[in-house]
Amino acid sequence: MSDWLRFHQANARMYQEVSDVDRGHHPELRYWVSYEERKADPVQSREW
Repeated sequence: MSDWLRFHQANARMYQEVSDVDRGHHPELRYWVSYEERKADPVQSREW
């Protein structure tokens, strides 16, 4: 589970960083940030 959590968190960070630079695709990239954060939430809630 911790691997999946790190995977989704890293993807969210990457999409966030790219959205700060690539303003032409900002809304699309923000969608993917949100998507990855939503995917990480259930994994994170299972972490003990």
